[in-house]
Amino acid sequence: IPDACTLESLLPTWPEQDHSPLFKSVAICATTSLLREDPEATPTRVFLGGYAASAPSVSLIEDLVKSCGVDARESKTLATKIQKACVDFNVGGAGRSGHILQIFMKRHLVDKYA
Repeated sequence: IPDACTLESLLPTWPEQDHSPLFKSVAICATTSLLREDPEATPTRVFLGGYAASAPSVSLIEDLVKSCGVDARESKTLATKIQKACVDFNVGGAGRSGHILQIFMKRHLVDKYA
């Protein structure tokens, strides 16, 4: 699955939608705005109550940061640090609320990857 547009066209055919292992192997659930209405989890509505999906793999995070222009060697280190920070701070953990992992990317990449 090369990009978000292709994934979006396939998603309706999967009974599990974004819970599908195939989805999780290539995608991270995301919202592109903190304030704008979102189809599933608008941050202004779910932030304090908490909202979590399964954690993305290090390789998926690595591929994402590489696609944003980080070189291959640095992307592996950065992806590991991102995942470790999430574990250290219990981002998405049970009983905790108010955590949002932000990944910043150039605007021209948003439509392709988000």
